[in-house]
Amino acid sequence: MTTPAPAPHDPAPHDPVWIRENTRIMAQDSGENPDPNGIMTPGGGGADGETFGERIRRLRVQSGLTQRALAEPGYTAAYVSSVEAGRREPSGEAMAYFAERLGVAVGELRTGEAPGDDLLLDFELVEALAVGDAPALGRLAAGEHPRAARARIALGHLALPARPDDALALFEAAERLLAASPPHHRAEAVVGRAAALRHRGDARYAASVLVAVRDELVRTGYPAPGVLVGVHAQLSVCQSELGDDEAAAGSAAAALALCGPVEAAALHLAVARSLHSAGHLTEAAYALESARLAYSHMGLGVELGWCHRALARGRRRDGDLDGAAAALERARALLPAAAGDLAVDLAEVRYAQGRTEAALSLLDGLAGDPVRLARAERVRGLAHLRAGDPETARRHLAAAVDGHRRSGPRYALAQVAGDLADLLVSEGRADEALELLRSTVSLVDGVT
Repeated sequence: MTTPAPAPHDPAPHDPVWIRENTRIMAQDSGENPDPNGIMTPGGGGADGETFGERIRRLRVQSGLTQRALAEPGYTAAYVSSVEAGRREPSGEAMAYFAERLGVAVGELRTGEAPGDDLLLDFELVEALAVGDAPALGRLAAGEHPRAARARIALGHLALPARPDDALALFEAAERLLAASPPHHRAEAVVGRAAALRHRGDARYAASVLVAVRDELVRTGYPAPGVLVGVHAQLSVCQSELGDDEAAAGSAAAALALCGPVEAAALHLAVARSLHSAGHLTEAAYALESARLAYSHMGLGVELGWCHRALARGRRRDGDLDGAAAALERARALLPAAAGDLAVDLAEVRYAQGRTEAALSLLDGLAGDPVRLARAERVRGLAHLRAGDPETARRHLAAAVDGHRRSGPRYALAQVAGDLADLLVSEGRADEALELLRSTVSLVDGVT
């Protein structure tokens, strides 16, 4: 997953040691005690270092209530005393009861953050996501609030693809923080974990993780579109790496159908600021979450690029050459690192469309990977054959055969060998064509 470049002043935003230590230091600065994995222990301090027991006692005293007055009729004074002393962890039901009695929101009682303060921190999270501000994300990653989990998810994506082990630790930490949250909240951490697994070379396991979370979202009634974008996008990349082009195209189409224009992110954020200024906190929080998801989609640039490529393969297989070309153009805009392979993909489509000159121009100056070069030689050979230059065509097709004999999928070798054999037969050189096909069959059979 890619993210917008961090601000120029940000120190070492992608350094895993910095990410781990910054998160740990920020946690300590806030009075909290991270465990060895950087996860806050239950009963830890809130935003100001105050424990839950201390907070409930402070609010009770400020409200002029005795322990008995706070507890009854639902609980006992002894229960309140044990909670204030840190010997008991209140249930969700008890926390809601005490919050109502104290006249505060449940979230404020749990974290020590007033609703308005909480929203300001959410603004900080979204604005950090917008520019890839790792130091800000590190500060926000401390604590047990769901915001901390989302900050860790963002830090995990910043660590990819170079440091998948560090990313995996951050995603797993976020997943543990969100263990009691609804499935669509946990799913963002699961998608990140799958991405880290794929970058570690385990695309098959990553795909199984993604299929499981996709099915859980649908089965439990939480098919949140903003989350499913990431699930389908990552799954498409895994399926492409596993060679299942048909499944990859289906997942790609699902992801792209759900992903709205990234320009909407800034608009959502502007609306959230306006609503917050006007005092409409609930509506501001909703708009802010929309902005956060939109900025998260911007970080899926690489995965969505591969989705467009997978979609192009599916469309080409179905005979939709115009659709395949359009998808490849979008993929080229999102995947500059794969420009060479995508140029050959598009050249093959342009040739199939009858646009021979356009196909050849895409291959000018192509270099690098031997398989890519062999594919390009085949397109050049077919283009020259169509133009009535069999001698040049033969030379390029022979180069493609040699290239595919050294590396690449066997089906590609069989395909280009068939092209060259057809040309040789048309020139009356049937014996050469037969020998070519025999040697090719022996190579293909040798690996199957």
